[in-house]
Amino acid sequence: MAVIFLLYSACFVLLFFRRRKAAYVALLISTLASIAMFAYHTDSALELNF
Repeated sequence: MAVIFLLYSACFVLLFFRRRKAAYVALLISTLASIAMFAYHTDSALELNF
């Protein structure tokens, strides 16, 4: 989860430095990681309810 937070933070830093394409890539990777974490935890043994 910390990696996802860092990727979203990197997105803002890249936008600050006007690296638009790299920011889009970071946003895509972090969003996919968030979805993957959600999908993993809904079917894990932890039985988390979202």
